[in-house]
Amino acid sequence: SFICILDSLKDFLGKEKVSLVTVDSIYLKNTIAKRFDNKIKVKLNRKFSFVSILKKKLSFIHVIVFHLIVFTLSNRKKINKKGSIFYDTFLNSKLDKSRYYSAIIKKILKNKNSYLIPSFHSQEKIYSTLPKLINSRKSKNILLKEGFLSIKDLLYSFLIVIRKRNFLKKKVVFKDFDLTEIYNSEILNNNSFSSQIIAQNNYFFFKQLSKEKINIKKMINLFENQIIDKGWNLGVNKFHSKTKTYGYQNFSNFSQYMHYNPSKIEASSGVIPKKILVIGNSYIKLRKEFCKNLNIDVAPAINHQYLYKNLNSNSKKKNYFITIILRGFLIDDMKLIDWGLKS
Repeated sequence: SFICILDSLKDFLGKEKVSLVTVDSIYLKNTIAKRFDNKIKVKLNRKFSFVSILKKKLSFIHVIVFHLIVFTLSNRKKINKKGSIFYDTFLNSKLDKSRYYSAIIKKILKNKNSYLIPSFHSQEKIYSTLPKLINSRKSKNILLKEGFLSIKDLLYSFLIVIRKRNFLKKKVVFKDFDLTEIYNSEILNNNSFSSQIIAQNNYFFFKQLSKEKINIKKMINLFENQIIDKGWNLGVNKFHSKTKTYGYQNFSNFSQYMHYNPSKIEASSGVIPKKILVIGNSYIKLRKEFCKNLNIDVAPAINHQYLYKNLNSNSKKKNYFITIILRGFLIDDMKLIDWGLKS
């Protein structure tokens, strides 16, 4: 986003006069001042105080404590070694009301070869996570991956805060922007620390299953192409290369979230599933924006099956009202009205 801001500002300055720019990042402020020779006044719309610094430190400690609690309470269960199906998920407090597999959750919980593999994120409150952990321990079809890890694995995950310093660079230039400060600040940023831990735990989980000769027949990843997904898919692709891997995208298209569309380097690095499943034919081309060779297929929108419950043979006799919210752009609004009239 910083690059987009800098490039847009550069383009805008060629057309208009700018007297003041307000930003939220000290590193972006410094980069703008350096690039435009202090010709633009840049204001930092963010106050640094002892309280804000303390909150940041406490947040970091909270993440570590949270994952230590999950690790301590997780238990190891026996897995069918002949051929299992793994479902990546996040759990509700009630196991039979999964947000992601609502239409098939009962079948998953009844099948002795199917397993839900939940992730617990430190953004959750520990008092709301504890019931999920306790219920998960009782279910034969829920595997807590932390129960398969060693304390050495967990400590290695925590130490990412030190290891990532190896990626710091002395000079980073893109186009004619010196992005060194911005790049290094992003490397050292710990806002996604919890996700980094989960990603590494996913990787170590599949590594451990490989050592135990566990055969995974199929794997379904709730694929948003984020950090935790990369750790999950890299672990499966590296240690269980024969496993059929699917990345299920059970959501509509959000063009502003470009990370949903894997790139060529991600595909070649083995951090994405072998096949991506979308909930409509119209999404296939969109997902191939940055990598034309992706293997993509269409799958049911499992968590939207409730929409079909009220449909019956007499539904055609009913009158339906459609509300269309116009955007204020004539061409787009005409298309929306045309779509509404044809529906």
